[in-house]
This record gives sequence, C-alpha cells and structure tokens, in this order.
Amino acid sequence: MGYQNANWLFCALVTAVCSIPAVAQRANLPADVTSAIADMGPTLSPEVVRKSIELMRPLQAPRDGPALSKDVAYGPDPQQKMDIYEPQESASPAAPIVIFVHGGGFARGDKGGGENIAAYLARHGLLGVTMNYRLAPSAKWPEQSLDLGSAIAWLQQNGGRHGGDPHRIIAIGHSAGAAVVASYVLDQSISTTRDGVVGAVLLSGV
Repeated sequence: MGYQNANWLFCALVTAVCSIPAVAQRANLPADVTSAIADMGPTLSPEVVRKSIELMRPLQAPRDGPALSKDVAYGPDPQQKMDIYEPQESASPAAPIVIFVHGGGFARGDKGGGENIAAYLARHGLLGVTMNYRLAPSAKWPEQSLDLGSAIAWLQQNGGRHGGDPHRIIAIGHSAGAAVVASYVLDQSISTTRDGVVGAVLLSGV
C-alpha cells in the first residue's frame, strides 16, 4: 500500500472512530436543544456562537462544591493568574493536576470560560486549574506558551498544598489555547520547564 493510500485510510478510520462519541454526545442533549442547534444552520458566526453558549450553559457542570482559590498569581503580569479547584475527595498520595488553557484568537478570552471544566474535574478527584495568559497584540509568540510553562512551574512548586501531584500534570487547550499547549509541549526551541507533564489534550486547535 502506498504512503498516500495508507494516509487516506488512516484519516478515514480516525474520522469514523471520532464520529461515534460525537453521535453519543448529541443523543445526550435535550430534544429542544438539539432542535435549536439544527435551526441555526451550518454557518458559523458570532451570533451562532453566542446562541450556542446560551443553550449549553444550563447543561454545564455546577461550580459549587470544590474549594476554590481564585486569581492566584503565577507571574508578575496582571494577566498571569489562575483559578484552582481542589479535589473534593482526597487522593492517595495526591491527585493528578489538569490545567485548562482557554481560546480566543490569542487576543481575548478568559479563564472563567473553563470554570465548569475545572469544577467537574475537581468533583471527580482531580486538581482542576484554569489559567489566563498574556494576550496579543502586546504579547508575542511564544510568550503565551512561556506563560503556560510558568503556570506549570508554579504548580510543580505549590500544587501539593492544594492536593495535586506535581509529577502528574496534564494540559488541555481549546482553540488558540490548543496552539499554546501544542507549542509548549512539542516545540523544543521554547526554553521552559516541562517536568511533570505527562499528557496533553488539544481541542479545536488551529
């Protein structure tokens, strides 16, 4: 089998496998939400994004329950802040740390957009973290990935006080945040600490 055919087959298999959980996720949505999403049509726009957020917000995980440390500074810049949701159930010896990096085209967005994710993780025995990073145009690449490195360095030194294991850190990035995480994890020209990072999840990355 030639390389191009093998590559095509691989892509087809990945598409097929990934479509299975997508169908299951749609099946879990209330019928009125599914109908409202279908009525918006296939064209993505700021209005579609706004309406989608309104539809999904009532279905998000509640934020109450886990102990929260808000606006913890991991660097000197005002944007270098994180929110830490401690695991509700103590882990032995400590809980994995999962840090969520928001999207927003590198120029906007906020850690508050991932608070439901961090709270959900904390209620399931993990240390959930959402972070802000310096934004464009004042911040230039790779400063956002360096910020992720600084946040992880802070968690390596202080995460244990919040119930986290500094040797088991996973970074999740969404959209522009996925590019930040990918650059941090994979681009070895960026000089930053990667100790303790055991995994990464890239969602809708560019």
